[in-house]
Amino acid sequence: MQDIARLAREGDTPLAGKLVLGVIPTIGPFLLPPLMKKLRRTFPNLQLYLKEQRSDELCAALQDGGVDLLLALPYPLKNVETQFLFRDSFLLACRRGTTLVDPARFSIDQLNPESVLLLEDGHCLRDHAVSACQISELDKVNRFAASSLHTLLEMVESDLGITFVPDMAQGSALLRGTSIATYPVKRAGHRDIALVWRKASNHADDFRTLGDFIRDNR
Repeated sequence: MQDIARLAREGDTPLAGKLVLGVIPTIGPFLLPPLMKKLRRTFPNLQLYLKEQRSDELCAALQDGGVDLLLALPYPLKNVETQFLFRDSFLLACRRGTTLVDPARFSIDQLNPESVLLLEDGHCLRDHAVSACQISELDKVNRFAASSLHTLLEMVESDLGITFVPDMAQGSALLRGTSIATYPVKRAGHRDIALVWRKASNHADDFRTLGDFIRDNR
């Protein structure tokens, strides 16, 4: 009934009215800030609400109708449609001048035990970083896990260890003004960024329009 009422109000105007977008915290701070001004100019009638939570929490909210769509990683869900947006590679992140690692000759095998700082369990970025960067020796991972990206990067800037961040983090507010440098990693993997919504949604065309906009303007 809510969808019917919203359709009646919006008519044929693309991306108009209220839209609740769920974003995981390892995407939102990097991808959204430079997009928001462009989005408001292009779709002035769009009332975009952002909800930032972990993947499992957002997926539950999507199924329950708490959010309209997700900007996240592909996640095992039923009765949804997914629009692939782009691939996001992983980069080595460390304090400039650190002696913990030589970025030009980086190798996981050459790291000291507990050199790698990661987010705590439950954050999908942790699992993707372990897989993409081929961290097979878990003794390289520090037993202290950060609860947020901000905390993680604060520890890296304090030279307590190194970490891996997505490529979209380059130039972001979280790294700007810090002493953290990023470097490409040979044979590092990537994560896929996608837009996800319920199959029953009457706004699938609008969601695809939003997905095209994000892909073209990121």
